[in-house]
Amino acid sequence: MKSEEYAFLIVDDSDTDLNSCELAVHDINTSSNKKINLLRAKSSEEYHAILERERVDGAIIDIQLKEGDYKDGNDIIKNIVGKYRIPIAIVTGNPQEIGPEYGCIKQYIKPYRYSEVINELVESRKTPLFRVLRSEGIIEEMLLEIFWKTLCPNFKTLETLPKDRADRIILRNVMAYLEELLDRKDSSFHQEEIYLQPLFDDRTRTGWIVCKNTTKEKYIVLSPPCDLEVYSGETKTDCVVLCEIENTEKTCHKSCDKKRQKDNKEPNKSDVETIVKHLLNNGHEYCHYLPKNSLFEGGLINFRMVSSVSVGKLKEEYRVEVRVHDSFVKEIMRRFSSYFARQGQPNLDNKSEISRITKEYKK
Repeated sequence: MKSEEYAFLIVDDSDTDLNSCELAVHDINTSSNKKINLLRAKSSEEYHAILERERVDGAIIDIQLKEGDYKDGNDIIKNIVGKYRIPIAIVTGNPQEIGPEYGCIKQYIKPYRYSEVINELVESRKTPLFRVLRSEGIIEEMLLEIFWKTLCPNFKTLETLPKDRADRIILRNVMAYLEELLDRKDSSFHQEEIYLQPLFDDRTRTGWIVCKNTTKEKYIVLSPPCDLEVYSGETKTDCVVLCEIENTEKTCHKSCDKKRQKDNKEPNKSDVETIVKHLLNNGHEYCHYLPKNSLFEGGLINFRMVSSVSVGKLKEEYRVEVRVHDSFVKEIMRRFSSYFARQGQPNLDNKSEISRITKEYKK
C-alpha cells in the first residue's frame, strides 16, 4: 500500500510539548501507512523560516508563546490565514485566549493527545475543501490548464488591456474558464450549491434572500441586476422588488386542504404525493420551489406576493441570509417575468369546431 506523506508544522515554545508531539509522530509512522514529517518551530522567526523553504500540509499552533516577535499564537494564525490554505489545530491550556474569529478551526484544550491532533489534521487534509483549494489542489491544476492553454497564447493581447481594468478582465476570464472546465466534467448541481453566504452585504444583489427583522418573513430580491448597478456610490434604482417566500410544508398543507374541500373527503396518500410533486416541480406558474439545505430552510417563492422597499429600508429593516447561485437566479427571473407577461385571451366557443374535427377523424 502506498504511504500517505504529510508535512505538519508545530509552533510551540515548550520543549516538553514538542518532544511529546515528536513521539506521537514516531508512533504513527511506525504503526500505519502514514509518513509524517514534523517541522518544529519555537518562535515566530523559526516559523517564518520554515514556511519560506517547506511545503506544509497543516499546522499545530500553541496560543501561549514567549519567544519571537509574536507573543500570541493568534498572531501566527492570522498570518497563516492571510497567506495559506491549510488545516490548523490550536492547542492551549486556556481557551479564553483563543480569538473568536477562529471558531471554525479545530481547538484542543489540555489535556489532549498529539496522536489525536495529528490524525485529525490528516483527515482534514483529505476533505474536499482542502483537496480542491490547497496550494497544490484541484483548483491549482485547473488554473494551470487555463494559464497555459488559454491566457498565455493571448499574451500580446492581454498586454494591451487598459491598466486600470486589466486585473478584473483577466479574473473574469479565469472565472468563465473555470465554469467551463467544471461543466465539461459534470454540469449537474448538488443542493448544497444552490445558496451562497454573501461575502459582502453593502451592495444589493439579485437573488439575495432576506429576512425582515420585525416579522421574520423571508423574501427574495428580484429586481433585475441592471437596476441594482451602483453609479457614483448610488444604486441606479430607488426601490427594490421583493417576492415573499412561503413555508413549503404550510403551502403543501393548504393545497391538500383545498383538495379536501373540493372533493368533500380526505385526500389519500397518492393525492398528497401528487400535490407535493406538483408544487416542488414548479407545476404552478405563480410559484417557484427553493430546496432546503444546510444554509437555508427552503420555501416557495410566491410571484403573486410582490412588494417593494427602498434601498435604505432594505439595509435597515432586513438582514441578508444567503444569496441564490446565479445559475438558478436566471430561471427564477425568467419564470417571474413570464408570470407577469401573461396576456390571456377571451374564452372561445369552439364546441362546433370540436364536433367537426371529431367527425372528420371518424370518417
